[in-house]
Amino acid sequence: MTFGRHGAEIFVPDGVSFEEAMSRSTVMAIGAHPDDMEIMAIPGILKGRQEGGSRFFGVVATNGGNTQRTGDYTGLSLLDMRETRAGEQKASAVSGQYSAVVLLGYESVEMKDIHDSRPDADFMQLIDGVRPDVLYLHNPFDRHDTHVAVCMRAIGALRKIAASSGWMPHAVYGCEVWRSLDWMIHGDLLSLPVDDPTNLSEGLIGHFKSQYAHERRYDLAIQGRRQVNAMHQEAQSPGLHTEIEYAVDLLPLVREEDLRLEDFTRRVLDHFAADILSRVERFSSFGNVI
Repeated sequence: MTFGRHGAEIFVPDGVSFEEAMSRSTVMAIGAHPDDMEIMAIPGILKGRQEGGSRFFGVVATNGGNTQRTGDYTGLSLLDMRETRAGEQKASAVSGQYSAVVLLGYESVEMKDIHDSRPDADFMQLIDGVRPDVLYLHNPFDRHDTHVAVCMRAIGALRKIAASSGWMPHAVYGCEVWRSLDWMIHGDLLSLPVDDPTNLSEGLIGHFKSQYAHERRYDLAIQGRRQVNAMHQEAQSPGLHTEIEYAVDLLPLVREEDLRLEDFTRRVLDHFAADILSRVERFSSFGNVI
């Protein structure tokens, strides 16, 4: 398999052929940066382990070399940082028993360039090669431009594959990273339980020390958000799940070939606005009392 950027890398932790790694995979994630999958796709990683291991297939779109450098990483060159982050991603793949991880190695600016079609071709051949049952993506409501660009490219690739072959995954989840989804109304929101008795998620995110070598402890914040999601989601039946990942269902964008992403996102936002306004209108007279 040939990729669009020189230096793209395939890593198969248990050493089987890449073709076998693709064929045995049932769960797939496409993340923008090293460590994004371990934030947004932990339910899928756990599912891959529960199905006997080597079922989770990861794709990392960019090299993540432009991250901040502090502590032991101060003074590292761009190339050194890329290699560091790639090494962290591979270590996570080993610990998580991933089937394979593909490091496409793009720069963020390339991923956001609407005139650069190389990532689209890469996504198409990888998704079509794996044909996962479940696909985890970023969501279009994320506030990180590169996350949204990766999400939209992946959806575009999915739509082309579905149109030409008729195949599509059973589920496509748009997951939380740089914006929580707890604002969405329940009819638009999916709750993905994180049942992790061995604390695998903590171990996986712990490999990315270059990201947590400063005061911004993303690792703690990620787990805290999932715990808050569970507490608020299950106020009427506490204790069923201790952690929940929120996601938006992106499968309609694959099923409905004429549905534009702009219209899809506007529909979700309109549902949210209607929910807020209806509640305010019901009680607006309280605010008008002098």
